[in-house]
Amino acid sequence: MKPALHITALPVAVCAIMPFAGNAAAQSDWEFQITPYVWMSGLDGKVGTIPGLPAASVDLSFGDILDNLDFAGMVFATARHDPWVLHLDANYVKTTTSKAVGGILIDNVKLTSQTTTLSMGVGYALATSDKGSFEAYLGARAWWLDNQFTLTTARAGNTFNRTETESWVDPLIGVSGYFDLSEKWRLFGLAEIGGFGAGAEIEWGAFAGVTYAINKNVGLNLAWRHQYVDYDSNGIVFNATQSGPAIGVTFGF
Repeated sequence: MKPALHITALPVAVCAIMPFAGNAAAQSDWEFQITPYVWMSGLDGKVGTIPGLPAASVDLSFGDILDNLDFAGMVFATARHDPWVLHLDANYVKTTTSKAVGGILIDNVKLTSQTTTLSMGVGYALATSDKGSFEAYLGARAWWLDNQFTLTTARAGNTFNRTETESWVDPLIGVSGYFDLSEKWRLFGLAEIGGFGAGAEIEWGAFAGVTYAINKNVGLNLAWRHQYVDYDSNGIVFNATQSGPAIGVTFGF
């Protein structure tokens, strides 16, 4: 069994995809964007979900995780009224994997893992121009983990179920910015740090990318994201690095 599937390798930070944002709407001071996206990351580190058992070292590519993926839904949204910006990032991932153990007592182990994250933040523009903006933000990310184990005995074929759940909230601080290269192309980036022992011991992340404006209401985002999280509490361990490309499509109105 691939132990890394205790926790999804597709979680997100407050700004996993920087949304395309064009000029201010002519008839409104508010701008809104919504971005369905995918972060195609792998997972490298140590994870464990059963209290009392040691964490397992894992090194999985995105393809390894995709083989066991049941469902994934991710969306990022912003509301901007200069100099303020509000953002929300939500995702849900479900994976299922099974392994024939062939032991004296246990013949098969099946694991269904569900991971949900919700991030919210408030940012303020420290510097702006007609070409770009530099912002600082405060936020928080909530995590919910649900891991269901089904054990099948070797002789009688009986099944036993066990569920382990865990949740925590990480405060976040960060900076972000963008610069318009032209009417069609925009560069963007973000760096953040959080946890501080309130949830995770520490977590930090950074990403950079480019947005191409298909038209004034639709943008295509391509980025590279790197994230490190160190969580260890109640026998649940997630000390891992995730890195990989992210793609999304933003709809503005």
